[in-house]
Amino acid sequence: MDVAGNNAVETELNDFISEGGSLAMLKNISEAELEKIYAVAYDFYESGKYQDAESLFQVLCILNHYDSRFFLALGACRQHQEHYHQALETYSYASLMSPSDPRFPFHAGECLLHMKEFSTAKQAFAGAQLLAKTQPGYESLAEKAGVMLTSATEQAEAGNAKCH
Repeated sequence: MDVAGNNAVETELNDFISEGGSLAMLKNISEAELEKIYAVAYDFYESGKYQDAESLFQVLCILNHYDSRFFLALGACRQHQEHYHQALETYSYASLMSPSDPRFPFHAGECLLHMKEFSTAKQAFAGAQLLAKTQPGYESLAEKAGVMLTSATEQAEAGNAKCH
């Protein structure tokens, strides 16, 4: 294939993705098949096999980059393995996809606490609390975010804040 052919394919693929397409659609992978992969990955996660689960959730994120569940699960796998920077990046990306979902800033805040980024963690927990309070079904998360916000504030005030 020549350069012009490559450019045409690239343009066509970009158009497909920008119009809501995913690699799963392109490869004719059904929602049912994605759910089967998700179930296996979730079983790995529940069994504490975080690396195996991470691999499958990563595949799911590539196949359907519109499903925020996949990114939440991928971030959780990374967080459980103490890969806080990677988990934070995953939660940050997911929060761009689902800006009203309070789970992403909450879990990002947890990672930031582990990274001793208390000031930024406070912002994450405050955002999570605000989002959780404005949506039904997240009352428990709003309460947890408030507790974590207090903890992050206390740690920052105790002089444990990371110098920048």
